[in-house]
Amino acid sequence: MLRSLVIALLFTCLAVTAAAVEPSAVQVVITVDAAALATLNNHTALPPLWLQLDDATHANTVRFDLGAALRVNGEQFAPDSGDYVGGKAFYRSVPATFALPAGFVPDRSSVYAQDGSEQIPVSYQLTLPGTTQHQASSVLDGDSSLVTIEQNGPMANRLAFVLVGDGYTTADRTKWQNDAHNIFELFFAQSPWKEYRSYFNFYRLDAFSLESGADHPSTGISKNTAFDASYGCGGTERLICASSDKVQAEVDKHLSGTAHELIVLVVNDPEYGGSGGTIPVISTDVNAVEIALHEVGHSFANLTDEYVDTQYLSPDKCQPTVEPTAANASILHTQSSQVKWGYWIAATTAVPTTTTSTTSSEPGLYAGSQYCDNLYRPTPNSKMRTLLRPYDAINEEQFVLRYYDYVTLLDGISPTNDKLIDLSQGTVTSFSFQAQNPKPGGVTGDWYLDGVKVASATSLNAAAIPFGTHALELIVTDPTPKVRKDTQNKLSSQTQWSVVRSTEVADFTSGNLVIPVVRLNTGVAYRATLHQDTGVTTAMEFVVDTLQASNAVPQNSDAAYVNGVLTIPQVTYNQQNWQVEMQVVAGTPMRLRVTKAKLVQ
Repeated sequence: MLRSLVIALLFTCLAVTAAAVEPSAVQVVITVDAAALATLNNHTALPPLWLQLDDATHANTVRFDLGAALRVNGEQFAPDSGDYVGGKAFYRSVPATFALPAGFVPDRSSVYAQDGSEQIPVSYQLTLPGTTQHQASSVLDGDSSLVTIEQNGPMANRLAFVLVGDGYTTADRTKWQNDAHNIFELFFAQSPWKEYRSYFNFYRLDAFSLESGADHPSTGISKNTAFDASYGCGGTERLICASSDKVQAEVDKHLSGTAHELIVLVVNDPEYGGSGGTIPVISTDVNAVEIALHEVGHSFANLTDEYVDTQYLSPDKCQPTVEPTAANASILHTQSSQVKWGYWIAATTAVPTTTTSTTSSEPGLYAGSQYCDNLYRPTPNSKMRTLLRPYDAINEEQFVLRYYDYVTLLDGISPTNDKLIDLSQGTVTSFSFQAQNPKPGGVTGDWYLDGVKVASATSLNAAAIPFGTHALELIVTDPTPKVRKDTQNKLSSQTQWSVVRSTEVADFTSGNLVIPVVRLNTGVAYRATLHQDTGVTTAMEFVVDTLQASNAVPQNSDAAYVNGVLTIPQVTYNQQNWQVEMQVVAGTPMRLRVTKAKLVQ
């Protein structure tokens, strides 16, 4: 008999139409009347649900997407084949918490459903816990602790992947450690997670429960667990709901404000089941990892479902002429150049595209996506359509681009670039960088001196930088074939140093100042300013007419530049030490310091 699972999208991201919220802002807790939600659940399509708060002046308003917090999107998949078999969306009557902008004091509140142009009032209870931040409490057996499983780099430049267990007692400690290890490895065995494993630091949150397992209301089983995991959510046995607020609050005790967290809750129960949302929930069944892999496609990569379900979304709600915002859904087009992922479609592939294969990953434009048969998906059967399948190219590209929303390629540079670096001091002998390490090819590092590429390497010998003042630029790139279109240059990081190299010795010969190894440009007017230790300053201008000829004749005979040696005439030597500063006339300064000029007899 075919088993099925309903996967829920619980507590999805809150849309706040007010100013940015500070972490210390006052929070409100709201519970919507269950009977009111039951009425909304009977609508053909769930209407949006809003919480609106006004201050005492009624001129300032904050509005929260309450529906996003309470909505459960049920997706039923067969655990053995991964096929989608149905689903339904509904609102769940649980408390929701919202943070107010700092300084906003609510005076009037309302909750309403927006059904077309009609606003439907909804009854509710609102709690203002005062001026302190509200946090959900957990019933734990002792305090929780965060264990680092794999540290791949600085927390400020890594994603934090956190596994949290529910229904594990202290006696289950070894089982929990083994379960967590297995789930980490199963998750990161698939592309593109495995190629970008080094972009994550891995943590296990040990938060032990008083009892093992999870609630099974249909059989009368009730367990006292840390995060209230329960099968049978919404009347579907294999849909596991848990307290996302409690999970997040416990993780925040250890990681809040230090990393972007991707959290998965693991329930200590072998029966196949789970749910999705900002915190996916899975059981310990080996195939349950597929639930989390599918759900993070929604919550992390912003991908939509690629199947058709007229019960989930009635056909009259489909919009075949409006281009979907999701990267993996499209309206009908007849040319690949018109399709948002057209750069993945082969020239020989027809658009729209048909196939009877369920194992092909060939990019095209295939009918059926985002619950509608008149919208289109990129490949025949990706993980966003059927579990146990790969994500396929277009969806993998979105994951990689999202990784770079939270991390950069550069972990560090040496030396730091916060000031002018004088190579004449001898303290800096090379320039280098430390970077992320995506598989299989790593990153490329290209070095540019004054806009000209001079090397491709992980470091640059400072000896390659000539005398004068220069701009040294490093551009590090991830050359992965998984991304073909990077319009925001997310896969590139760059940095720049300002460097100067000055010679310690110049020669006064027969009234000329001779400066060796200087790089100048043809036809550019330069000004040389000579400073004596006594404070006397002399300035002169000269133009070099050619850089190639060994017998170059400077314009106006002001200066000679032969084989990289600059000779400035009519300079009087008076037994003082000199410093020479050169700059381009009416242009970007170029400084060349020459100290301790010596007399050559």
